[in-house]
Amino acid sequence: MTTLHEFLQGHTAYDILPVSLKVVAIDAQLPLRKAVAALLQNGLVAAPLWNSEAQSFAGLLTVTDLLHLILHFTDETQEPSIEGVVDEIDHLTVEDLRHIRESHVGLSPIQIHPMHTLFDATHAMLQCHLHHVPLIDVDSCSGQDTIVSVLSGFKILKFLACNCPMVRTLTGTIGELGIGTYTQIQTVTPASMTMDAVRILADACISAVPVVDADGKLLDMLTETDVLLSVRDFPAISVWTTVAEALMRRSVDVEPVHTCRKTDTVANLFAAIQRGPKVARFVVVDEKNKVEGIVSLGDLLGFVTSRTSGNSG
Repeated sequence: MTTLHEFLQGHTAYDILPVSLKVVAIDAQLPLRKAVAALLQNGLVAAPLWNSEAQSFAGLLTVTDLLHLILHFTDETQEPSIEGVVDEIDHLTVEDLRHIRESHVGLSPIQIHPMHTLFDATHAMLQCHLHHVPLIDVDSCSGQDTIVSVLSGFKILKFLACNCPMVRTLTGTIGELGIGTYTQIQTVTPASMTMDAVRILADACISAVPVVDADGKLLDMLTETDVLLSVRDFPAISVWTTVAEALMRRSVDVEPVHTCRKTDTVANLFAAIQRGPKVARFVVVDEKNKVEGIVSLGDLLGFVTSRTSGNSG
């Protein structure tokens, strides 16, 4: 049977692309608020950037870049003056994010060619701690870039779940295999300030934070999309409101929370990925629904790239 490693080496990023797809690219000179609105309208948390003057790929706009924007305009202890911030934000373009914080490397320039293997794509994402990587081709005649699509960890795992029989033999449990993070799990409560959640997401470079009650039981997840809603209306809607208030601004088609137990097998997780329209992560809970850990898509990608044999451990 083909191993996971061989499967990833034997397929290209192009193989994952559907027959028909829509690619949303954002001009680097677009006003920032319009860029955020474009992400929300298209249900995206990342989009490739285009330099219209040079006619070339210019990076990837992600929620992480926008988190650092919020941190730039806020202080740990006090809310900024709305009057002093609105005008400055309204004049920002996407390109201006490059200069917001010198210590933050935003608008990631990482890219791969669509004909590179899935193993190469996965390795690039893991090495650079990215959730998405743009697929960029180059016209052989003009030498100009062509934005083909954006590859995500979920798309790779979904492709594996649907097309690689090997994943059904992975009967080791996530607890036994040590897949996921089980120490120093950051959480918030409904009464926490949204700003506290923003800082957690930015500092840990994660896409969501569990919302728990006083007993540590899982209630919900505050996600990148929730943050985008705050960014869109910031500072008119303050990040110093509570997490509960932030969650109330959601649309009805909110991303579901996927949970699992330490005793679930890797095959169980791949089955959930195959069934679901989208899975962003698994929250590991105990029998009382208390949060024990997080299994990110990066954790699963790291596991499958380490599989160099056909055993099912």
